[in-house]
Amino acid sequence: MLYMEAKLARQIMTIAGERIIHELNGRPCIGLETVAPRRKGCAVIRSPGRRLEAKVEMEQAVGGYATRLGEKIRCRGLATDFIHTSQFNDDDGPQRNVSMTVDIPEASK
Repeated sequence: MLYMEAKLARQIMTIAGERIIHELNGRPCIGLETVAPRRKGCAVIRSPGRRLEAKVEMEQAVGGYATRLGEKIRCRGLATDFIHTSQFNDDDGPQRNVSMTVDIPEASK
């Protein structure tokens, strides 16, 4: 049987690791959620796989991602959208960060 001291677990894995060790040893310390908390955010994080230079390609990519995000926003009752260029851009080209808030009063099908 393997055993780890809670103090060592905390050093290696932070407080979360220590709590897991206590739980595994029968000492409850992580509260049980009977109802999942309401989501505060939603994201569709994707990359087209290559650098897009043509405006029409960018419009198509953003349109596809926006459609997927819209689906998630409607089903979860959220209302925020944020788009930005890659932070890993290896040239000195301009970076863009565009954000907007969209209120969707009810789901549309």
